[in-house]
Amino acid sequence: MSLQKNASSSSSERPLGISIIAGLQMIGGAILTLLSISFFTSLRDFSIFFLLLGIFSFLIGLGLLEGKRWAWIIYVIVVALNILVSLSTFNLVSLIYAGLIMWYMFQPNVKRYFGIEAEPTSSYTPSSYSTTMPSFSYSTPTAIPQYAVINVEDLKSELKKYEEYLQRLELLKKEGKISDTVYAQLRTEYTQKIDEIKKRLLL
Repeated sequence: MSLQKNASSSSSERPLGISIIAGLQMIGGAILTLLSISFFTSLRDFSIFFLLLGIFSFLIGLGLLEGKRWAWIIYVIVVALNILVSLSTFNLVSLIYAGLIMWYMFQPNVKRYFGIEAEPTSSYTPSSYSTTMPSFSYSTPTAIPQYAVINVEDLKSELKKYEEYLQRLELLKKEGKISDTVYAQLRTEYTQKIDEIKKRLLL
């Protein structure tokens, strides 16, 4: 079995920064919408524009909160435009803020949450090792009794190999280099193999 990539955003927890950004977007959009409605009669043209802008901002915030890929793309474009405007107007504060937001949006855990980047996997692939249990013969020896000893040694070697697999698997899980699904599948497989070999050693 080989380690498989899992690109689903549902398997990644929402980053705290995304919760904050999405919350600010939704709050700003809601305030802008309410203000545009309150001034609709006196400033109708401007009110319609800000009403649409407020709704747009709220929907982007909601999309970011739910891990929607389209929301990530649109928000990155908006931030990029903000950077260009800040450069053209020499607004250093706005430029630094937008730059930090852009940097954060391209962090691996953020991209994984939006399904932009697959979950990290390790170059360690158990399939590179032999995971096929060798066949052992337990028939009563007719000439050389040492056959039984050879079989026991083979079993001990196989047991040690799977125990090493299990240790490496636990290390990969601790380092966050393997998804929960693949970890559970491989751990179950290796544990079953170890139990099977131990039972054979007791025969």
